[in-house]
Amino acid sequence: MAIEFETTVIDTNQIEQHHRWKFWRNKNRIEIHNLTDNSGDVWTKSASGKIEYERVFHNQKQIIDYRDSDLEMIGENPNWLAMATLLNPSITATLLSDNQEDAFGQTAINYKNTDLEITWLTQSQIPARIQRFEKGHLLTTKILSLKTNAPLEMTDYGHISFADIGDKESDSFIKSILPKLKGAHEHEH
Repeated sequence: MAIEFETTVIDTNQIEQHHRWKFWRNKNRIEIHNLTDNSGDVWTKSASGKIEYERVFHNQKQIIDYRDSDLEMIGENPNWLAMATLLNPSITATLLSDNQEDAFGQTAINYKNTDLEITWLTQSQIPARIQRFEKGHLLTTKILSLKTNAPLEMTDYGHISFADIGDKESDSFIKSILPKLKGAHEHEH
């Protein structure tokens, strides 16, 4: 499944920001491609249930690899169901079903509470629309297109282990991406 989303953020001054991104998912892989800065996140789950992560920089054709032990070390505890459905089950537990409609050729159920509204595609198990209030901002994420095309091919990308970041901090690429890395500010060398 390949989905293109747009997230709109409206701040307290009614100024809008739009962010487009793509989402791919299968049983053991989740990929997000931020179209604004051409970066991405790839999560993979092994047969034993261990989750590994890759931070992808498409313009530079570079990937930072995080093993499951790296994620544990930096305090990341990924929730596979939440990532695969874009919703944390603890948040959705308080939602009430409102009505039903057709969206993208599927049955969609509308859920809401005081701060959150979701239009849920029952067949795809993904939200067609999420609207929530957060810190005075209105955030709306909606599907722009639902397709079956594959994610970008990354076989020619370079790989750097997260564990080696400390040894490469003088590298210009590493310097440029440090603020964008999970756990980089805590990385010991």
